[in-house]
Amino acid sequence: MRTPLDLRTLAWLPLALLAGGAWFLAATRIMHRLGAPDAAAGVGLLTALAVVVSLARWTALDSARASRASLICPRCRAPLTASHEHARAGAPDSALLQWSCAACGYAYAEPLPRSGAPPHAEALTCTRRRPSVDRGPGV
Repeated sequence: MRTPLDLRTLAWLPLALLAGGAWFLAATRIMHRLGAPDAAAGVGLLTALAVVVSLARWTALDSARASRASLICPRCRAPLTASHEHARAGAPDSALLQWSCAACGYAYAEPLPRSGAPPHAEALTCTRRRPSVDRGPGV
């Protein structure tokens, strides 16, 4: 899933660079102490890059999750349509939550949690009709 950078993601950039710099310094010092000063800069750069990329991806995914929770498209900021599919018989892990945007074509699906009601259940539309069952009076 590709999400565009927004201001919330860019706000984390200074922290990511600071954390990457700290890990670069730590990794180079460790490599010097282990007796490999030639590899110290390379290992430090790889470590710093891994930290910066991990924080950037974490922030972008968190921003997209927050947008979906508020039913706003992470790409174009248009309203999202949310729906769910019930689990198939014999496959209890097959239930899905789905979000889609009519404006830009964004679509995302994730497994429905097994316990409790789905998040934002009041905004979900059911894609399968359940048969009506009359249980009689007093039930």
